[in-house]
Amino acid sequence: MVLELEGHEELPAPLAAGSSVSKKSSTNPSHEELIYSLLTLEDKFFNLQGVALCSYRRLLATYEVASGSSSRINQLEQELRTLRKAKAREERRALRHHLKNLSGEHDTLKERYAASVRRTDSVKAELDGVRTERDFAEMEREAFWKERKVLRTSRD
Repeated sequence: MVLELEGHEELPAPLAAGSSVSKKSSTNPSHEELIYSLLTLEDKFFNLQGVALCSYRRLLATYEVASGSSSRINQLEQELRTLRKAKAREERRALRHHLKNLSGEHDTLKERYAASVRRTDSVKAELDGVRTERDFAEMEREAFWKERKVLRTSRD
């Protein structure tokens, strides 16, 4: 007699084939054989039940770890979002500060450029004045020499 559990190994009959049990007893198992088979089945059942219980406990532990990990992951993601927002705020503040500094530098450079242009215009005016004075002095000198030449020629 061979018993089979679904998905598991075959269970041997209590007595091996070719034993001294008569054909009649092998077709109609004795009370002892039935009890032995029942005890064997019961042992296998308890073993399978233990395996199932261990598997269930492992699965439950895995689920608890996974759900704990899931909540920890959610917490870490929230912290990451908070840090990103804080970093973005800090970067915007730093950029505003930098822009303000650049604006101040730009105004300073504009003032320096305007002062430079004024100095350049002043120097140009002075040069124009010097040229004008030099030209005027040269014209006077030429006039003087012409007049002198005229006077010499008229004396002669």
